[in-house]
Amino acid sequence: MGERRHRRRQEQLLTFVAEQATHQGIELQPAQELAMRTLADVAAASTLPHRRRPHRRRRGGVHLHGPAGRGKTWSADLVVASAERLGARVRRMHFHRFLDDLHRAVHRHRADPREHDRAVEAALDELVGETDLLLFDEFHVHDAGDAHFLTRLLRRTVVSGRTTLITTSNYPPEGLLPNPLWHHLMEPGIALIRERMEVLDLDDGVDHRLREGESSIRPEGFAAGGWLAPQALADVGLAAPTAGEAGVVRLGGHTFEVLARREAELWLSFAQLAEAPLSTREMLQWAEQFRSWVIVDVPRLDTVDEEAQQRFIHAVDILADQEVTTWFVSEVSRERFLASAGPRPDAFRMVSRLALLAYRGGAADARGVGGRRRDAEVLQRVETDGRRDPDHRRRVAEDR
Repeated sequence: MGERRHRRRQEQLLTFVAEQATHQGIELQPAQELAMRTLADVAAASTLPHRRRPHRRRRGGVHLHGPAGRGKTWSADLVVASAERLGARVRRMHFHRFLDDLHRAVHRHRADPREHDRAVEAALDELVGETDLLLFDEFHVHDAGDAHFLTRLLRRTVVSGRTTLITTSNYPPEGLLPNPLWHHLMEPGIALIRERMEVLDLDDGVDHRLREGESSIRPEGFAAGGWLAPQALADVGLAAPTAGEAGVVRLGGHTFEVLARREAELWLSFAQLAEAPLSTREMLQWAEQFRSWVIVDVPRLDTVDEEAQQRFIHAVDILADQEVTTWFVSEVSRERFLASAGPRPDAFRMVSRLALLAYRGGAADARGVGGRRRDAEVLQRVETDGRRDPDHRRRVAEDR
């Protein structure tokens, strides 16, 4: 009985997915269809009461990995949204948000430093709770401390069997925490992924963010922003702040200088964002407070130090995930900027996300198929460079 119910739910999920893809004007590619079927198979169980789930042993989740722009998040989110329609209690987490929430929860639960393990368990229980299906977007590990927390999350979900876990990632399991000095710390987590989750490689050779006419939906959030030359501000209804608008933003006892605060709009320079001691936690708080950002004086990425490069990459990641409308203002064309993105960890994801921007005006590079073809070429080079530079892997731990 449980098996028949499961199959029926799987087909319902796939029907919902097909309807949504058609509504968005997207034609599923063979690799995406295969991924959807596996995702639906694993997610279907989360829509059934525990007592009615199939008795045969199933994988506790899916690790969906592949290069940037292959539709991993889109595919997983469609399945999760469909499962929610069928009654599953779902939750979506992004890498930076998860770590921020987890650290806060651990702090609340840890009355004694010696009770760290108990505090982590209590924090995970608080974050995951009674969730049936958890989607963890951008699952990546570059820090030894993160490896510990993410392995504990895997134990709390796929090992316990209490929550089905779907992760999206640019990395196969063995590519997590690539720094050879610390990779062994992630090996227990890698083993859990291989043993307890379906591992799918979603790569049809196409970055769908770089394709023209991929969707008929009007850009919103991050994609509604653009890459501008300073003289093109007026073209999109933006007015540069006056010297009198300069101010500060205070967060957690720290004060940060900005060019202007205009209700939900934040203006700041590249230096104020990437060269100040700004953490991802503070970026997340700013993203919640200010739903439109204008970042000016963006230089070629290879002209600033590695710490500033990595902080800017994190910022783009957070702004895109939080759907903050973002305008990047630079004398450097977007094409030249992307070409300057070296083999920093996750630089390839930044390149792909900047390709989402709907507007490229002024001195920025040409729009259209030619511009997107160059984006694809730059992305391929950055991805290749990032995997060929072992020195960067060793330097990541030092940067943090």
